[in-house]
Amino acid sequence: MLYKNSRINLVALARVIGLLLLIEALFMLIPFATCLIYGENDYKAFLITILITAGIGSVLAFAIR
Repeated sequence: MLYKNSRINLVALARVIGLLLLIEALFMLIPFATCLIYGENDYKAFLITILITAGIGSVLAFAIR
C-alpha cells in the first residue's frame, strides 16, 4: 500500500536497473560467443538484443543524474 508521504529515489532506482541491464548484456555475450563458435545463424538476434539491452542500461545507469 502506497502512502502519500512515501518517497522513492527514482534516480537511484534508475541507476540500479541500468546497472542490472548492463550486467545482463554482459552475460548475454556467453551465448553469443557460443553461437559464433558453433556457426549457428542466431547470432544476429543475440547481437541486436545485447546492443538494445546495453544501450538502455547505459542511459539509465550513466545519463540520468
